[in-house]
Amino acid sequence: MAKQLDIQKIIAEDFDSKPEAALALDITERTLDRWIEQGNGPPVVLIRKRQFFDKRALAEFKQKRLVRR
Repeated sequence: MAKQLDIQKIIAEDFDSKPEAALALDITERTLDRWIEQGNGPPVVLIRKRQFFDKRALAEFKQKRLVRR
């Protein structure tokens, strides 16, 4: 049980769920899905068949998109 709590803590501290990632990028979840399907989205981590996004990678991805605009 202790390991499961540690994993949940790590996920909460270091990763965003898809809704959280979309909000952080100021886009819809559908847009995020399209970007991922096209290979243009932020890196995705699968944890128990759910998509999560490393918060640091999201920040870098967002910064790169801002620079390109």
